[in-house]
Amino acid sequence: MYMLKLATTNDEILEFEQLRTKVFSRGKELDSLEKSPYARHIKNGDLLAFQCLKEGKQIGGMLLATDKNNIKIHRLFVEEKERSNGAGSFMLDYVYKHKEFFEDYYGLDLSGIIMEPLNSSVDFYFNNGYDYSGFQMYKQYEKRK
Repeated sequence: MYMLKLATTNDEILEFEQLRTKVFSRGKELDSLEKSPYARHIKNGDLLAFQCLKEGKQIGGMLLATDKNNIKIHRLFVEEKERSNGAGSFMLDYVYKHKEFFEDYYGLDLSGIIMEPLNSSVDFYFNNGYDYSGFQMYKQYEKRK
């Protein structure tokens, strides 16, 4: 039903940033990458921007980086009309299930996933196996056998 695609071209990054801005800024439009606070970091690989696609159309996304030995989810978003259909859980599950990809990309032995959730999304993260760790939410990766 959903698939993730890494945004790498200028057009993909702009599309990603336009939807992120729309979701977080309640309709504010982004017309160029120069106005994006994240575009430069996505282009140089410091942030990974995954587009969440449904039937080929972007309906959400997530921005990832590392924080010490954890994957940090900087932003996770889904268009309002697509919420409660599993896209957010799909993205979180992807980050958890693809630990080796992220370890190879960043050259790290990762221990978990962290994020700073919005107050309105805390229950969503609890339901996806995350718990509080200080002011952040955390999910530990399983240890290798």
